[in-house]
Amino acid sequence: MSLNIWILSDGKAGHLSQTRGLATALANRLKGHVFELDLSGKGFRAKWSAVWRACFRLRDANGGQAGTPTFIIAAGHGMHVPLLLSGVLLRKAKTVLCMKPSFPMSWFDFCVVPRHDLTPALLANSPAHIIPTLGALHGVHPSPESPKTHTLILIGGPSKEYGWNEKQVVKQLKAVSSRQSEAKFLLTTSRRTPAGFIDALKIACPAIDVVPVEETPRGWVAEKLAGATAVWVTRDSVSMIYESLGSGAPVGLLNMPLRSLDGKKKSRVARGIEMLEQEGWVTPFDLWEQSGILKSKGALVEVDRVAELIASTQCSQ
Repeated sequence: MSLNIWILSDGKAGHLSQTRGLATALANRLKGHVFELDLSGKGFRAKWSAVWRACFRLRDANGGQAGTPTFIIAAGHGMHVPLLLSGVLLRKAKTVLCMKPSFPMSWFDFCVVPRHDLTPALLANSPAHIIPTLGALHGVHPSPESPKTHTLILIGGPSKEYGWNEKQVVKQLKAVSSRQSEAKFLLTTSRRTPAGFIDALKIACPAIDVVPVEETPRGWVAEKLAGATAVWVTRDSVSMIYESLGSGAPVGLLNMPLRSLDGKKKSRVARGIEMLEQEGWVTPFDLWEQSGILKSKGALVEVDRVAELIASTQCSQ
């Protein structure tokens, strides 16, 4: 029997990478169909209304356009309440949240949580509904059949955890492109990348081909990761770091200024990246500058394991 999988989308690329990756992995295992309910740009009431209408149509029309879901997947703080509401309205559907929620985790059927967001005690003895992962989920897998033709560079921008220093980023990219002068470099930006960066980069690093994020269609990054011999990512781009690791290519991290936390503990993002560095999954720029080597432990793909665990609960019923 074919199953239906819903995604509640806030439109954010990092969240969509997680939810689409997991939904696709589940659909492949359960012969399911994926339906995406776009809640991006909507206020609190509009989100409630959109979820209510979608669920009400299903109950009244005996299936409706989307089909009664077996799993409903979401990521992002703005999706917590819509996910809970859909779980109440569609009681047979299992809710899957790809993050540590603001609400008790027991309110959701599954919480897929990066290990750096869990306490050591909870990480060591997680209940069945909490699935710890090595970072954010994604749908990228190694592509050994694809020709490896370029070094891919993924640039983010200022965030809650990191500031922005254009000269610092350009200086690092100049060092990378100069040391590997025989390589082809392909760079794209994000919607957070400050205006003026591309112009400064083109002057300092003319050998780097630039494709602004506005010119990249859906799936562009995954396609270019498949053909990458190596990847460089700015530290703020958490989802891009984990997607890059999924390709199996060695990954280097470009330094960015860490914002002051006023004496508070390191942010969850900084802790997660620090774990990757300590375990040898990624190479920080300073270490690469000394050795000239980008290390690789192979591909880091957690989505298949998570999908298998979640799918097994359906198969056991």
